[in-house]
Amino acid sequence: MAINGSTKYGYVEIYYSGGYNCARTVSSANTWGVSKVMSIELWVCSSGTSNCRLLAANDRDHGTYRYYAGPVNAYASGRCIWVIGNIYYPPTDSNAGGNRSGWCG
Repeated sequence: MAINGSTKYGYVEIYYSGGYNCARTVSSANTWGVSKVMSIELWVCSSGTSNCRLLAANDRDHGTYRYYAGPVNAYASGRCIWVIGNIYYPPTDSNAGGNRSGWCG
């Protein structure tokens, strides 16, 4: 996640084990330990990478953190997921970058 493709503020990590997908948004070295608004959402899809939705409240995390948002998890064996991570970082307090990606497995 970067502003205008330059400074990297963080990244999304995704894990899979026993049918469960897990994800979190992680601060990079540029923002590690600095308080900022971060979020992560894990959407499970019913057909390919379409018809995706949050299945439960614990599939998202949004708040002010210093290191990472999440982890969030959802059972999605044999289904596709979308993961959306964001970091909002001063001085402009605008979206410092986001990542929306899909995986199938």
